[in-house]
Amino acid sequence: MRFAGWIVGYALLFAGMLTTGNASAQNWIEYENRDVGFNINFPAEPDIEDTEYVSPTGEILPAQLFSATEGESEYRVTVVDFSSRPGEQHIAILQAADAMRASGEVVYEVVSDLDEIFGPQFYVVRDGGREVLATIVFFRERLFITEGSVPPGSAPPSQFQQSMGLVNADGSRPNGSGQNEDRLARQRAFEEQQRLREQ
Repeated sequence: MRFAGWIVGYALLFAGMLTTGNASAQNWIEYENRDVGFNINFPAEPDIEDTEYVSPTGEILPAQLFSATEGESEYRVTVVDFSSRPGEQHIAILQAADAMRASGEVVYEVVSDLDEIFGPQFYVVRDGGREVLATIVFFRERLFITEGSVPPGSAPPSQFQQSMGLVNADGSRPNGSGQNEDRLARQRAFEEQQRLREQ
């Protein structure tokens, strides 16, 4: 819904499946959490679980997992609090992106922006043929990892990925909220890692 940078090949990949995906999403709910800073469409009110996340330097950070299921399809948003590790925020996306690549066969990867906040998007096929669309973004001192996972032969969960939005504590969008410098630094770091990997 608010992503930029989608290329023609990605659009063509899912063009024939959007009707099915949109139809299945008609009864979904829009979930918003201003305390954490995001909104997204779920098939039902998500379960919320307190969990932990290992930072790039091995520190254990508090995190929350928001999840819902529809049949064999799974939808998850992991939110990690990096407020105690400001020195690691610029590499948090890189670590999460590496973990996503290692989770299966990467069919598609692109640097996109969500409400003018840069982060990578993935289309990954995991063991057993499950298809995953994922987005990774950093906002309000938190790392967000969204994963929509569907069984083989299903329409990709594009409606879940595209419905992701970021919100400030007052419910406003983050556009023009003074995060340009950090945002561009994270984009440059991610693109530099991509360049080095391809050499």
